[in-house]
Amino acid sequence: MRTVSALAALPLPLVLAACGPPLQGPVTEPHVAPVVARVAAAPLDDGERIFNEVCAQCHTLGPPPNLAPPMRTVVMHLRRACDPEAAAADHVVSYVAAPDADRSILPSHVVARFGLMPPQPLRPDQLEKVAAYVWSLGGGGNP
Repeated sequence: MRTVSALAALPLPLVLAACGPPLQGPVTEPHVAPVVARVAAAPLDDGERIFNEVCAQCHTLGPPPNLAPPMRTVVMHLRRACDPEAAAADHVVSYVAAPDADRSILPSHVVARFGLMPPQPLRPDQLEKVAAYVWSLGGGGNP
């Protein structure tokens, strides 16, 4: 029952994105237009704020997961795959703008369970701030 109430609190485009096949195309498509408008209307200037406004719609910080893997688990895999932090930031900036299963740092069973995230309507400078914030989480989750 908790899942149903959590889904009811999310904007419909995010619920549909999480429940259906991976979304394709640029972030200007209708399924992400409401998120683009919200992000453009409220300048986001730090990684934690951006995470809370955009990423937390699907990602929790730690277990249990919501609609996407918990960020501590994602960061654990990010830290294993990318060294140093600058390489992780580069990966986040390119991946979050155009998710691709071949470039995912998560194990295939995680991608199979949650699917690919839709492209996010964030500028590269905003994604760099998110990358710095999630890197600071340390990645202490369970894979």
